Amino acid sequence: GSDQDKTHLIHGVSPIYQIQTPTEKWLKDNKVTNLAILTVDGTWGVAHTNAWTKAAQNSGVVVGMKEQFTYTDEATILSTLIVKAKSKKVDGIVWTGTEAGAIALVKKMQELNYNVPVLGTNYLKVAVDEKKIEVKNNNLSMIESARSDEFNKKYEQAYGKTPNKYAESSYDLTMIVARAELAKGSVNTHDYLVSKEQKGFAKNYVFDQKGDITNLYWSVTAIK
Repeated sequence: GSDQDKTHLIHGVSPIYQIQTPTEKWLKDNKVTNLAILTVDGTWGVAHTNAWTKAAQNSGVVVGMKEQFTYTDEATILSTLIVKAKSKKVDGIVWTGTEAGAIALVKKMQELNYNVPVLGTNYLKVAVDEKKIEVKNNNLSMIESARSDEFNKKYEQAYGKTPNKYAESSYDLTMIVARAELAKGSVNTHDYLVSKEQKGFAKNYVFDQKGDITNLYWSVTAIK
């Protein structure tokens, strides 16, 4: 894709455009043929929409709906869009928004007995964990930056709580930069970092010439 498609907008340290590859697998695994892309407006929504559109194109999936909404109107608009999606025989939904949107989306699907697979943000899991919605018969998944189980365990042992989604990458990148400053010699820091793989807590990081991490893959997790 073009540089414009490969926006440097990131989640944690993962460029948004890298959600394309795991989305393609999700589309295939769920046999999606007619996709709805529902996102908040602005750069966040545009970045997700671009990646999800490419995933659909690469997977031979029709994008039957492509809609954006504002944060303030999200819950109301999503309820209407779910009615529209069912009428258009959409058989897969990708969504990004807030917890209020996650609740409205799932509740409307359940009201309509509309159980197509949904791939969304971690707000879906938050709403389930807080018992604001139930999974029931719905097929819900979230896409998030891949993280290390070992880091999570050690963090919990050290601090007595679950690390947030930025903790591991923040730890890794702090240590990587510190080691680079000690080891770079006469080379500038940027050139040293992009010259080879840099060791993280549980995985190595590869940087391109623009400083993007090229191998920090996203993962799709089913919500139970």
